Amino acid sequence: FFPLAPNFNHLNGRTWAVLADTIQDWLSNNISLTHSDVWLWGREFFWMAFVAAFPGFPRREWPLWDPKIGMEGECIIYWMSDIGSGSERFPDDVQTGVWRKFHDLATMLYTLPLFQEY
Repeated sequence: FFPLAPNFNHLNGRTWAVLADTIQDWLSNNISLTHSDVWLWGREFFWMAFVAAFPGFPRREWPLWDPKIGMEGECIIYWMSDIGSGSERFPDDVQTGVWRKFHDLATMLYTLPLFQEY
């Protein structure tokens, strides 16, 4: 799922949804690697992309994901624990916050350019 498309826009929910689908496909096709670091990091990236695509999750509508991808990892655990606060999340705020974490983690783990060149 890396490098990202050159037109990736972190403020566009549809862009995040496409990325979440791409990561989900990768995770589902590499299920034998479930306990490897690369799969666990992929799962973390999936949940980042998923909540950025669907910032109303789990209160509003969202698509089902492959049940083999557990609700585990730092991102989704934090996301679900914060639900109880009752605060409304604005999509742009969520997407910007997720992008910061996503970008920092990606540039730490992925040593090649993060974006595809045309």
